[in-house]
Amino acid sequence: MSIIFSRLEKSRIPEKNTVFAPPVTFDNYRRIPDKSVIERKQQELKTLKRFTLTSAQILALNTTPITLIEAFINSVIIVEGITARLNFNTTAYTGANALEFRYTDASGAKVTADLSSAFLNSAATAYASVTGIEAQITPVLNAPIVVRVPTANPATGNSTLDLFIRFRIVTW
Repeated sequence: MSIIFSRLEKSRIPEKNTVFAPPVTFDNYRRIPDKSVIERKQQELKTLKRFTLTSAQILALNTTPITLIEAFINSVIIVEGITARLNFNTTAYTGANALEFRYTDASGAKVTADLSSAFLNSAATAYASVTGIEAQITPVLNAPIVVRVPTANPATGNSTLDLFIRFRIVTW
């Protein structure tokens, strides 16, 4: 039995040596290429990175800010947005626990709006998203992105926190 293809159907049949790209998955976005690849992409790379903060890390976020994105040499990191999920366990966090995202360290310039205390202190699994803080931010060359609680360490709580960060790396 012979199969007859129309001209349109033949155009949809891949050539013998066609290579298909792998499906887009979270793992494909996590990989940050070396500097030479960044330069080939017109000095800019967009990416998505996921972090999970443990309860112990959250309980010390005022005294020990956590580095989320390491600094890149001759580059600035522009955070486009952060989406968070609080994975409630059994005890809610207490205190003035807004989450700040900053350049450099606990005293660096802000990169997005804060996640409110109500989010981190939630007594149920919660979701939140933040983007820019103003019409203009001042990116810091060669600086990492960190998260911290500005007032004091949370007093109690045992939940974890997932953060998905969308950002661009601009190389000079």
